[in-house]
Amino acid sequence: MNAPKSLRRRLIAVLAALTLALLAASIVPNSASAATKGWKWAEGFHVKHLKPLDNGLACPKIKLCIAIGDNRVLWSTNPTKKSSWHSVALEPSSSPDVSGTIGFDGLSCPTANFCAAVDDIGNVFTTSNPTGGKAAWHGAEIDGIELLQVGCSGPHLCAALDYYGNALTSTAPLSGVWHSAHLTNHIGASFYGVNCAGASLCVGVEASGTIYRTTNPGAATPTWHNSHAAGSWNSVACPTAHKCVAFGGHKGKGAIAVSSNPGAGSWKAVTLKKDNFGFNVGTCQGTGFCFALSDYWSANPKASRAVWHSTNVGTAYSQVEIACPTTKFCLIGDVRGDLIVGHR
Repeated sequence: MNAPKSLRRRLIAVLAALTLALLAASIVPNSASAATKGWKWAEGFHVKHLKPLDNGLACPKIKLCIAIGDNRVLWSTNPTKKSSWHSVALEPSSSPDVSGTIGFDGLSCPTANFCAAVDDIGNVFTTSNPTGGKAAWHGAEIDGIELLQVGCSGPHLCAALDYYGNALTSTAPLSGVWHSAHLTNHIGASFYGVNCAGASLCVGVEASGTIYRTTNPGAATPTWHNSHAAGSWNSVACPTAHKCVAFGGHKGKGAIAVSSNPGAGSWKAVTLKKDNFGFNVGTCQGTGFCFALSDYWSANPKASRAVWHSTNVGTAYSQVEIACPTTKFCLIGDVRGDLIVGHR
């Protein structure tokens, strides 16, 4: 059971090391432009147990951020202050049935009153009170293998992706009832993203450039369709059922794919020629603001190069997690497990 996770972490470590080398040898483009846009980034600080390289970060509002690290969930109601972060182990660090450690691989907190986290042995943990400690989180086994990512629109719709190319969906995730469908034979995709919007749309992206979607996630066997957008997609954000943005790369450059009708599978991809690294992850706040790592943010996530601007976050380390509860506040996690706070 640990072999897939070990392989995945080795692949991520290699990619992270390459990114670090490139970042160390380069200058962030258009830093003067960033100054005119007003973003200011504080020096990063480390939170014990936080390891964004493997896990997740979510901020449903400015005064509430949640993260996962190893077998723990972390939370803060004052996330810009290092001492305000708390954590609790939801699982034992090891199990008689699994060699090695148990750890979380994905987190989604679409609202302040709902979170879902998935681990590397097929469990999902959900809560309606993410600051309530261990007793507030409830676990259920929904798969027999490693779950890579989870994305939810709220307490009535979630989707998760596993190591062997299966998608699991639930319209009642707090109940532990999930439905499975096979999406792809490309097993072990290191950067796999999934997100849901509204009551009936879930979208998953794959490094091969394939984008999957379902509009009947509550069915006993949900129907997934796929389309292709030129690029390698690492994550996807769907702020509404009529707007989704995928983030990744194409031919060594950062790229996005945008859809105003994701349920029909219509996507437009564009490469951002100024970026030489590709995007690890991205997020959108409403339909008018997206932030993509590395080092670009947009005030209007159209499929156009002209509307994207850059900002120097001030770290030489690869940035792998981001949460933006508003258009003027973002929290970034880097591969060291440091958090960087940004305001404008």
